[in-house]
Amino acid sequence: MAEQELVLLLEMWFRARDEERDAIIAAVKFGAGSKEQLCLALLNSDENLQTAAAQVLMRCGFIPKEGQARAQYFVLHGEYEIAADQGPAAVKPLVSELSNVSASDTRAKIIDLIATLDGTAELVSLLEDPQFDVRLSAMDARAKLKAI
Repeated sequence: MAEQELVLLLEMWFRARDEERDAIIAAVKFGAGSKEQLCLALLNSDENLQTAAAQVLMRCGFIPKEGQARAQYFVLHGEYEIAADQGPAAVKPLVSELSNVSASDTRAKIIDLIATLDGTAELVSLLEDPQFDVRLSAMDARAKLKAI
């Protein structure tokens, strides 16, 4: 499946009804190499494509094997601790997720996970975030790191 075909397929996913989505799932399940391309789509800069790729992969019963694509998959499904288990590859997806999460306790949890992954540079940049609770959580996480 070519990259352009994959983008078209994922765009169709957003507009499709449930019965049409089943056909899209079948196309992915039986398409040569399409699961690997969907894993790459998880890393695309377009958040809509990332979300669609994660949904299609989940419906296909396929989870990326490793690295940032695996971490992104779990972040998009709200499984932040499992994403963090991927190590430093999870830092970028977790930081990106902060802008999509509105609950301050969830943001704090994500920031603590970033700190445990030694995302010091990211914590410093979060000190300038427009959201007060993000700045506060980043300061707390940095203080915890310095205390260790």
